[in-house]
Amino acid sequence: GKSEGIQGDVRHFQDFLLDMAQMVKIIQADQPTLPLFMIAHSLGGLIATHYLLNHQDQFKGVVLSSPALDIGSDVPDFIKKLSPLVSKIAPLLPITKSNTQKESALSRDLEVQRLFDADPLCYQGKIRARYGHELLRAAEALQGRGRDLVLPLLFQYGTEDKLVNPGPTKALFERVRSTDKTLREWQDARHELFNELERDETIAFVGDWLEARV
Repeated sequence: GKSEGIQGDVRHFQDFLLDMAQMVKIIQADQPTLPLFMIAHSLGGLIATHYLLNHQDQFKGVVLSSPALDIGSDVPDFIKKLSPLVSKIAPLLPITKSNTQKESALSRDLEVQRLFDADPLCYQGKIRARYGHELLRAAEALQGRGRDLVLPLLFQYGTEDKLVNPGPTKALFERVRSTDKTLREWQDARHELFNELERDETIAFVGDWLEARV
């Protein structure tokens, strides 16, 4: 949240991947002998999946938590068709609200939503034209891909997640050729599994999965 620039904007989706590559270099230089795992949540899951398609050899395993692999399924077609043009001529134009749920979509723990709402580093404005366009392109580029992923993978999501459609996560799980892959559904949980009422259980599950592979 303290990056330079305007909140809710990205010049190109590739910027996320360049940041991730830089972070991997920093960690490898700091801890060259330790196995490297990645845990990616929500939009981070979309970024991580793109990164893994070219760099899975850098990791010993990956956890995808409520990955946002289905961007724009609820966006009208005419907005999608106009997005390349609007992204160029008015990249910062606010287009659609990111969350229109009446109750908290993050967690059944209402304190989680209260803290989110009170945090100035959490962007809560409308999705900007360029940002939305870049995410749409990134999600579309993943359709049908992932078969080449062979490293250990843990996919998990909440059955009451109203922010992310689990369908693409299940489809990716079926496509990957990894012989070590796990799909975990958390009944009644919403989007932020590590901030849910059963957070101790969700965190312990991931910890056990990681420990078994170290």
